[in-house]
Amino acid sequence: MNDALASTLAKRLTAYSATAGIALACAPDTDAQVVYHDFDPAVFLQVDSFPDNVDEYLLDLEPDGVPDIRFTLYNYNLQPLRGEFRSFGARGQTTGNDVSFIVSSARAFASRFESGDEIGPTLTSGQRFSAGARFAYYGPYYGSDYPFNRQIGYAGFRFEAGGDTHYGWVRLGASAVVDRARIFDYAYEATPDVPIIAGDMGTPAPSLLLEGSLNQTQVPPDGGTFIFTGTVENTTDEPQEIEVWAVARRLNERERLLDVIRGDVFTVPAGATVPVEASAPVPPSTPAGRAELRFNIGSYPRVFDSEAFIVTKEDGARASEADVSLSATGTHVLSAPRPNPTEGRTTFGLEVANPQHVSVAVHDALGRRVATLHEGALAEGTPHRLVFDGTDLPAGVYAVRVLGEDFTETRVFSLSR
Repeated sequence: MNDALASTLAKRLTAYSATAGIALACAPDTDAQVVYHDFDPAVFLQVDSFPDNVDEYLLDLEPDGVPDIRFTLYNYNLQPLRGEFRSFGARGQTTGNDVSFIVSSARAFASRFESGDEIGPTLTSGQRFSAGARFAYYGPYYGSDYPFNRQIGYAGFRFEAGGDTHYGWVRLGASAVVDRARIFDYAYEATPDVPIIAGDMGTPAPSLLLEGSLNQTQVPPDGGTFIFTGTVENTTDEPQEIEVWAVARRLNERERLLDVIRGDVFTVPAGATVPVEASAPVPPSTPAGRAELRFNIGSYPRVFDSEAFIVTKEDGARASEADVSLSATGTHVLSAPRPNPTEGRTTFGLEVANPQHVSVAVHDALGRRVATLHEGALAEGTPHRLVFDGTDLPAGVYAVRVLGEDFTETRVFSLSR
């Protein structure tokens, strides 16, 4: 996160108050305002059973295209075997803002908060803020008090933006032997210096759906403009004031290639579908190569829905067919489940950049496979529609896990009755 948050927080007053019914705080005596995100897609980290292995997730709090927290799940091929699930703040290998977690031991194990606990500047005896934190551990060295092994709870953090301090929480947990971990959601208080209550989600994000396409997927070396044309569907029974903004980031790296490009605030009537258009100019100074270009809708920086594309800025050489035609996120794109929650059927879209063998399976909250949606080869550059029917399964949280030859990703959805 960068200093842009300080100014953008103030700019969100009009748009956010219409959507959430809460005024954005610009001063310490203003009402508090919680910014909540439910990880769409939800994060599922997994490593093999103790060869050297790493899985990680980079969290962009604002989002401004620059990650702020690096969550890492890894293990060691040592005797005795051990593994860890931990995070690093800005001083620990991310390029975003300085983030610190509340920890409770010399070994920097994160304090586990329960729903309703206050997270803020007041710490209990033994607690401190640390740029890195351990959530879970498996091994012989650090005793047995591991706060998130086989437990789900809230970790508290703080971050600095434009000289102001903000507090937040992230809900997560890990398996007993720390070969699997889940990060469910997070929230932070937009009002500087105001504590947040663990589990406070503010006002839930309204259900809006963004769909569309780009005018092109590459621009020449001297730059150009990507234009997104599509629709926004408001599935709620209230009008929603939102805006569209674009973020571009180099593939497989943390570097943001363009500043956040924001549009005007507009209203989507209740139950209506309206056209939308947004542009992302690419100046000649932008480095050549492939990037992820993502268009978000919501009350900035709160994302309600998004569409992502692979785009290319040419360097004079002829772009490959995959660069030109693929509308995917890096190696692949797995769309959000729709509808979510669902009473039975939900649909996913999957596209891969290279032909490969892909396994798509649905797991329940205990990690048990309950359905296989695909097992076999997938052609590149072609959207594939996957349908899951959970009519005969109990209500609860489920995860669809996609495993390719060069990628893995998980999306979480809910079955309701």
